[in-house]
Amino acid sequence: FQVAGQSFDFRFVIECIVCGFRPVITCLFVLLCCLYLVTLAVTQSVDAHLGNHLALQNDPDLLNLYDSFGSSMFTLFLCISGGASWGELLLPLEKISKWHFRFMYSLYIIIFMFAICPGLLAIFIAHVNRMWVNDQECRMCEEVAAFDCLKQVLDVNSNEDGLITRTKLA
Repeated sequence: FQVAGQSFDFRFVIECIVCGFRPVITCLFVLLCCLYLVTLAVTQSVDAHLGNHLALQNDPDLLNLYDSFGSSMFTLFLCISGGASWGELLLPLEKISKWHFRFMYSLYIIIFMFAICPGLLAIFIAHVNRMWVNDQECRMCEEVAAFDCLKQVLDVNSNEDGLITRTKLA
């Protein structure tokens, strides 16, 4: 019975992966759109501030992390994914404008960590929960059908001698 239960669980996991593909892609799309907008704001802000600070235009840390849109996006992704400490990634920006970028980064982390990521996770969990309920209903229907079949076999046999033969099972 444990093997049968494990096969149902394995089937359910595979079904969640296959059927959950659309919600996962949707969540990733929303995440990337938000990341894109924040990266755009940070990159434009860095570019505007660098025009005023000629000494910082050759700062290797600043140029390495925030030189282009792609490097800024990767840096911001590292912040929310735990790939790097966001405090360390903020240090080059604090050379330009301490409170401006602290506020921007704090707002970014708060919005992503306490609003967007939990919201997207809730969407995925709700999808898996719906699939679990549907799976349980299917299992119940299968059990009821098996019980009805057994009941028919036993009802047919109750009128006769009390023995079940191969012809009666067929």
